[in-house]
Amino acid sequence: MNESISILCVDDDPEIRYLMKLILQKEGFTILSAENGTQALDLWRKVPVDLVILDVMMPILNGFETCRQIRMMSSVPVIFLTVLDDEQDVVKGFEVGGYDYILKPFRLKELIARIHAALRRSLPQMPYQESLPLHHGLQSPVL
Repeated sequence: MNESISILCVDDDPEIRYLMKLILQKEGFTILSAENGTQALDLWRKVPVDLVILDVMMPILNGFETCRQIRMMSSVPVIFLTVLDDEQDVVKGFEVGGYDYILKPFRLKELIARIHAALRRSLPQMPYQESLPLHHGLQSPVL
């Protein structure tokens, strides 16, 4: 179902990247990952993706600037996943072109639901799913 949908996960924390890849692959998505904004942009230019999950606080190139650069070339959905919870940061995330802004720690089912919602808005062929069952018996932990 989701196998042809690719997601680029960008976070400087290797554990977060590993968990995101594991969780989203079990949901059927193809996952690419990068550890900073510069690496993400290099990968994004080479491999088209359907959605980007982007941390804000990263070395080399932060998430806001990474999103700005993506927006110069594409309208691909960008979901910020970050610990920055200040209202000014949330607003900035939307102003630079983010589709959504999720705070860490996050709930797994909510993240997956927000991914599906963003994909439905950007990919007309994305089927609506009334419920989002987690595959392989995954629970909805807070990550």
